[in-house]
Parts: sequence; structure tokens; C-alpha cells
Amino acid sequence: MPPAHDPKEKFGSEPALGAFDHEFIELNGLEMHIAKLGRPSADKPILIFLHGFPDLWCGWARIMGQLSGSCVCLAPDLRGYNLTSRPIDVADYAPSHLLADIEALIAALSPDQPVILIGHDWGGILASWFAALHPTKIRKLVLINSTHPAHFQRTLWTDPNQRAASAYIEHLRSGVAETLWLQAGTNTLFESRTAPLRESGAMSEAEADLYKAAWASPMAWTAMIHWYRASPFELSDGPSREDWTAATNWQISCPALLIWGDADPIFLPVLRDGLHTYVHDLSVISLEGIGHNPLRERPMVVAAHIQAFVEKPASDAT
Repeated sequence: MPPAHDPKEKFGSEPALGAFDHEFIELNGLEMHIAKLGRPSADKPILIFLHGFPDLWCGWARIMGQLSGSCVCLAPDLRGYNLTSRPIDVADYAPSHLLADIEALIAALSPDQPVILIGHDWGGILASWFAALHPTKIRKLVLINSTHPAHFQRTLWTDPNQRAASAYIEHLRSGVAETLWLQAGTNTLFESRTAPLRESGAMSEAEADLYKAAWASPMAWTAMIHWYRASPFELSDGPSREDWTAATNWQISCPALLIWGDADPIFLPVLRDGLHTYVHDLSVISLEGIGHNPLRERPMVVAAHIQAFVEKPASDAT
């Protein structure tokens, strides 16, 4: 599919943010906020969207608007983000807690049927991690500029280019970025990160207001960075401690779709090209000239690919 150049074709019409229903659910020691769009019915698949760093639920708004006619679309604010509870300790953001959040979320929202899990960036790593550990709870998996956690770690050990591209992880963990962001203040941080998106039409002013409020909350940036501090990913040329990627069966059995912006400077093509080692029933859609966040750059194209993948019978998902 060629890139769209008309802003309306690229970004579509964002559904009115007031059209979303909102719910707070007590789970796994948290109060988790979930945005919902799409009238539930027995024949509609349930789609759960997991955002990345430093986003929140409304990053999925345009895509949810396109899919909500035929699907039930649910987008939580993940642990530490926006309106969801923000634990204080680094240990509270360990993968075991993040995975338990998703398990409890699915149990609350879809206790009787497996869901389609969709994730971007950190949300995609969490989604694929969960799909490997809980195959009966996932009907299909969609990753958007993301990868499998074991593949990510092994690539960090073996590929110097990806290691260099991921150097930001240590920068975040060190506290330098956190200190600079807190010193800069919400307005400066907000303008630097959102102005290009707002000017291009990739982020509406109504959505920008939600981001500004979320990032101004006490401890917001600290909580988001705790995801990196608590993660097991290490940037080195080999494991300096026990190889945690050998500790479990990492294979993903459900049909999976990878939507990949091929101009991504953060996740390099090696993370795309080796994903089939862990995901055997894998389809890959490459978006030429698109960067790390196709959700922003081409939400209508992303929504169309997700819709087609959702509608394919499982046996034909590749």
C-alpha cells in the first residue's frame, strides 16, 4: 500500500474523545483505567491495545475508531501511566507484575473467550511476552514496531548496531533524563515532544491536552522510567548474569501480525527479521518510510491491516 499524502488519508478523523466509555477496575493491587469503544456483542472479537513509552490510551484513539464497528476495543493506561495507579518502588514494575496486570485485565474483561492482543513499543514486548506464557488466553497477536522479549535481549547481546540504538535504555535508567525532564517542567517537555505531532495533524489538541495532564502528574516520569529500571534487558556483548532468556518456552503459537515502519531508528530491521524464530505463524507488513510510531504516522493504514488480519480465519492468518 503506497504512503498516503493527504492529511485526511494519513490521519483520518479522530473520534470525539467524549465518545469513549471509561472504567476503573481494581486488579493486581492497582486501580487500572480502561477506555472502551464499540458495542459489545457475542459475535464481536475483543481487542486489547497496549501502549508504549511515554504514551497513554488515547494514542490508539484513531485506530479504535476505525475498528469499533466490528470489534470491541479496549485500551488501558498501563501500570504507572496516566490515570492508572502509580506504585513507588522500582520492583513494582518488574515484568512479573506487568504480566500479572494483563492476565488480571483479560480475566476481568473477557473471562470466557481469548482476546486479540495488540501492542506497540513496550506494549508489544509485553504482549508477545504474555502470548508466549499464556497461549490459551490469546486468539491472535498484533505487534507494531515491537518484538519478542527474548529476541530483543539476544539481539542486544549479539548485534552492535541494535545495542547502540538501544543506548537510551541506560540513559533512562541512570536518572539523567529523569532529572532533566523534571527540571525542564511540563510545559517545555510537552512542547518539545508534541509540537511536531500537533502541527502535522497526527495529534489533535484535545488529545494533546490529555498528554499534558498525564505528564504533569506527580511522579509520572519516574513511574514510566521504572519500566526500564525493572526490566531484565542488558546492553552488553554477552550475558553478565544468568541467561534469563533460557528460562522458559518462548514460542508463540497463535497467529501473529507484525506491522513495521521500516525507517525506525529505535528498533532496527534485525528485530523484525529474526522474529519468526519465536513466532512461527507470522505475517509481516512493512511500511516504507515510516518511523517508530506508525500509530501516529499512518493510523488509517495500520487500522486497515489490523482489520484484515482480525477477519481472516485462523488457518489463513498467514
